[in-house]
Amino acid sequence: MNFEQLLYTETLAQHNSMQKAADVLHISKSGLSIAISQLENELGVSLFDKSASGTKLTSQGRQLLSSISDILRVKNNLEATATAVADPQKHQRFRIHYMNTMLKPFINTFIKNYSNRFQNVQLDISCHEFDSIVRRVLNQEIDA
Repeated sequence: MNFEQLLYTETLAQHNSMQKAADVLHISKSGLSIAISQLENELGVSLFDKSASGTKLTSQGRQLLSSISDILRVKNNLEATATAVADPQKHQRFRIHYMNTMLKPFINTFIKNYSNRFQNVQLDISCHEFDSIVRRVLNQEIDA
């Protein structure tokens, strides 16, 4: 089991579609399917039911999803804390999540301009669905 497989599981659970999740993750649909299957085999449970109407969490998958999300959140917090502990004056980290349709055309310009103005800032920017962004802002898991 690795963090990538856990992230893929969380993303697929949000989208209920292999293709949509693969698009958000910027990977192939077959790569996503293989990673999920490997995780299911390792855990010994079926996380998703796949059908023509979509890919939905099984009851076992629903029971495990909160633990998967917790592991990913703790990992991100550990990385942020380690960066700050390693050199608190050198880096300040901002976690920004955006919706694919909203900011994607502007994100490269934003990063370039922001990085030029603030050399001691590390930006952690990733694409997520609206519901996930709102939940993570409310839980103070991301900055914006």
